[in-house]
Amino acid sequence: MNNSTAYRIRDFSESDRAGVDALGSPVVGWWHGDGLNASLHLVAETADSGEIVGHVQARDRGVPEPSRRPWQCHFSLVVAEAHRRQGIGTRLYDRVKAFALQREARQVWTAYLESVDSPAGSFLESRGFEQLERYLPSTCDLRTFDPRDHWAAVERVENQGIELTTYAEIGDSPDQRKRLYALEESARSVQPFREVGKYVPTPYREWEDAFMRSDQTALFIAREPVTQELVGVVTGMEWYFTATHPEWCGRGIATALKIRCMQEAKARGIETMETENHEDNVGMLKINRRLGFVFGAAEVACVKRITTQQ
Repeated sequence: MNNSTAYRIRDFSESDRAGVDALGSPVVGWWHGDGLNASLHLVAETADSGEIVGHVQARDRGVPEPSRRPWQCHFSLVVAEAHRRQGIGTRLYDRVKAFALQREARQVWTAYLESVDSPAGSFLESRGFEQLERYLPSTCDLRTFDPRDHWAAVERVENQGIELTTYAEIGDSPDQRKRLYALEESARSVQPFREVGKYVPTPYREWEDAFMRSDQTALFIAREPVTQELVGVVTGMEWYFTATHPEWCGRGIATALKIRCMQEAKARGIETMETENHEDNVGMLKINRRLGFVFGAAEVACVKRITTQQ
């Protein structure tokens, strides 16, 4: 790229969305909610043609309160490959740093996909970021998945008297929803994220609104038949959440539910299934490997600890 090319940075507008999508950096919609005054959203463009060549978005994760991530500012930054090494990334990051200081953040947090020679890794390291944690995405080819190879795991759970079914088969009711909500929240509260505060429950109305839009035939449930307690759930067949009540872990429930989920997905003609797990979630990583999930490049979360003098 000619070093004489001039660039300008300006606020993002909706007309920029196609150009931003082309960079492979989709807009995180909920980061930019109206009235919060707690986000930053910018694009970099060439001065002559107006081509979008950079995109950054940042969010004060301490808003709204209560928050599990007080004092954290998260951001996502990308520059088109043909326009790198022109100072665009530095200019965008400087705006993020100023935003974080204005918001009185103590940490600036971002993530990138790991590779042998990741430009994002060296860019962040040179600016004082340290690696914090990894998220491991994986994919299973359901065309080659045979549930019969794993059915003994399902039978082990059923032999404990635990019922494996779907939410649709149980039947919806306000009480049943509250049981499911309690199960999901109990499981989310012990997810192994690093450097976060006390778990903040999802407001029930918000959870219920999302639940009512879900496919109840694709919610796979483990239930204790005597007390009717819901002890495990897989929340769908595409990018789902697998949850076991903490008091019921270690009984093979998550494995059995995933097998039932994958069996149904295969029957519906779904060819691939994707998921992602935190590196500290050793149990789910082991389950996914056993069921044939293949792991891809890790998402590396990095943090920079800042002071008011920076």
